[in-house]
Amino acid sequence: MSKMFISEFGKIEYENRDFESKCFKNKTLEIYNWKTERTFKELFDSYISEQSLSTGDLVYTRKAANDTKYIQEANSAGFYYVETSIEPYINTVFWDRSRFADVITNTFRANEDDKAELMEIAKGMFKDLRFSLDLSIGNDLADSRYSKWMNNLIDDNKDIQLLMDNGKIVGFMAMNHTVEKTVWILGGTRKGYQGQGLGIALYASALDYCVKRGVKNVVTGISVSNIPVLGLYSKLGFRFGNPTVVLHYNA
Repeated sequence: MSKMFISEFGKIEYENRDFESKCFKNKTLEIYNWKTERTFKELFDSYISEQSLSTGDLVYTRKAANDTKYIQEANSAGFYYVETSIEPYINTVFWDRSRFADVITNTFRANEDDKAELMEIAKGMFKDLRFSLDLSIGNDLADSRYSKWMNNLIDDNKDIQLLMDNGKIVGFMAMNHTVEKTVWILGGTRKGYQGQGLGIALYASALDYCVKRGVKNVVTGISVSNIPVLGLYSKLGFRFGNPTVVLHYNA
């Protein structure tokens, strides 16, 4: 739930990111928006003073890539660019399943017995995502975040579909289903198994699984720097929207 910081310089809408704080062993905050009649730097300086940030604490914000005023104001206060993300989406009514019939296979839902293996797979698997790209965080803490995220997804009983090969988990897709859409939360192929055609098999099979459930719309989010996955979504017929710039501030 968002909070509001108010000072003589204006106001900032933000949220404490407790999960990231535990993973990174710091204080992590996300700013959603702000309003000021002065400069944002003045407002932000008062905000970080009130939050008592110390070395290693992280503040981040994200905004539409074409909102240059917001981005410039954030830059002036010490925020730096980390990545641009986009949202692949597809209406499954228009998906041509026949194009992928030769790679689609049955997937299997993960359970508690798969937790340890999936946590290990998730560790070191997402080097192209923003927390790994931010050198102030480092690979070890970023890896830990994705591993713990997987732990939470299993504990929350999220639908995690597994791609198997000779009894071994070689890929997964974690999903959240609502009435309106299915969100692909986190997915990919096991490290060391890239370049074997498993990526298209995983994504096409996950999409086929959603269609069989009666899902009409699938949406997800990726970094534009993740070229291999971008190509997979394009090949499957996804469209792309909502380009967003992600900016970090490290105390």
